[in-house]
Amino acid sequence: MQLCTKPSDCPEYVRCEAPLCPLDKDWMLRVYNRGEGVCLFLRETMKEGAHARLAVNPVYAELHELSVVWIAAEQQEAAKRSEAGMPRGRGDHIRAVRAAADTGSILDSRIASGERLAATRKAKTQAAEP
Repeated sequence: MQLCTKPSDCPEYVRCEAPLCPLDKDWMLRVYNRGEGVCLFLRETMKEGAHARLAVNPVYAELHELSVVWIAAEQQEAAKRSEAGMPRGRGDHIRAVRAAADTGSILDSRIASGERLAATRKAKTQAAEP
């Protein structure tokens, strides 16, 4: 059973501004303009340790597997356009996805932020107890 079948099933859907979504069945018809947002799961998939980081949540794991396949298809499409001499196209998007490999994990930073918040709350609770 698939947990995510359409873009609105994605846990990042509400805050996502990416014009290209791996859950969008018509993604090949969409256009990416340089500087636009890139799907969180596409970015996370390109980072070292992505499989282990995303395997902790079944939805994340499914989106990771989908992203791996999607990135391969996007790379093929960019290569076809390049070989055909087309001036613009998927190349900007795949470059933006690849650039994410050099940045830190957003998911790791969210986890660290949650742990800091929990520690702060715990300290406040312990200080308030008589």
